Amino acid sequence: MFPGRTPKAELAFNGSRSASNSKVQQAASLRVNSSTLLSGLDALNGPAACCFPKQILSRRRDCDDSGLRAIVLFPGRHRLDLLQFSTLETKILGHLDDLVRTDKILRVSTELIHAGEVDRSASVPLTTPIYETTTFVFDNAQEVVAYNEGRSAKFLYSRYTNPTVVSVEQKLAVVDRAEAALLFSSGMGATATILLAHLKAGDEILCGAAIYGGTLHLLHDLLANLGISPRFISLDELADLERVFTGRTRIVWFESPINPTLRCVDIRRVAEACRARGVTSIIDNTFASPINQQPLSLGVDLAMQSATKYLNGHSDVLAGAVVTARRDPFSERIRSWRRTAGSIPGPFEAWLLQRGMRTLFIRVRHACETAMRVARHFEGHPALLSDSGAATGRYGTRSAQGLELPAS
Repeated sequence: MFPGRTPKAELAFNGSRSASNSKVQQAASLRVNSSTLLSGLDALNGPAACCFPKQILSRRRDCDDSGLRAIVLFPGRHRLDLLQFSTLETKILGHLDDLVRTDKILRVSTELIHAGEVDRSASVPLTTPIYETTTFVFDNAQEVVAYNEGRSAKFLYSRYTNPTVVSVEQKLAVVDRAEAALLFSSGMGATATILLAHLKAGDEILCGAAIYGGTLHLLHDLLANLGISPRFISLDELADLERVFTGRTRIVWFESPINPTLRCVDIRRVAEACRARGVTSIIDNTFASPINQQPLSLGVDLAMQSATKYLNGHSDVLAGAVVTARRDPFSERIRSWRRTAGSIPGPFEAWLLQRGMRTLFIRVRHACETAMRVARHFEGHPALLSDSGAATGRYGTRSAQGLELPAS
């Protein structure tokens, strides 16, 4: 039988076969653990297939109301099936009668799923909780219709969007002075989704040669195989885009400050050149963070960042983000691709990111103050070369490139 299981009852079926009714001849004996029947958690092993072969199970339609009603677990199907046997002689031992009472088993199974759910209207949290659920509830069919027609702001499925994720997106949009923000499962997830949503075979993307390594490999190894042409340009060329634009250029992607050289690009100049040619400008704003720099106010179309870095600040979350200056078909296409590609973060990761963002300003301000003290200490040292003038404040608190030091 089943080693290691305490037999609570034995159920024996004896079937007979006759030429007139073609009943299947079968004899089977099965010892069942009561907790197995009541919980439905353990599927029966191989011997159960012999006890309940397909020939018997397929004859449910031949059973009448006088037969025994029993609950049987099919091997490998992970579900309960209700069988009635009218021609089988049944021998019940021990407490089998209590175990196979269909109404009791189904009632307990249902209660385990639905009982204890909190009345959400009576529990309004101070902070956004972790909505660790895949699916959300509608009160009636009319709400489902409204959702499908785009007339409802309710949630349906966490791959589409999730309340915890939306909370962080709204917070980020405010900090970045953006119209909308979208979170992703990583910075590279954000980059890939943005580019795949807006580029097709034959298009060209201009990218600063000094760029994050992951972005370089994405452009060179992946997008190039899809027929998209990446062209890496120098800082001098980035400052004079009119010389490098072609009729196929669709996107200019750049960083400022650049990681790890800290070289800065004139963001406003790049944005204006792109707008004049109808080219989309996208900046990787990871290194500055929205505390130091809000690129949308300088005219760029999109700003992305790896939220793994400054936004989170605790080295325990992978996430990415993109902010947009307006809600339009361009930004909604990114949202649609995120939904299709499944590059949205989970609610727990979003909640951790939200926790980190609460101290973002304090952390970035302290980092900037420390960096300024180091710069002033080494200013004029013969072993160092400097062309920024930041240490003496010759450019004020905001440089020509847009970088702003947070006030203490």
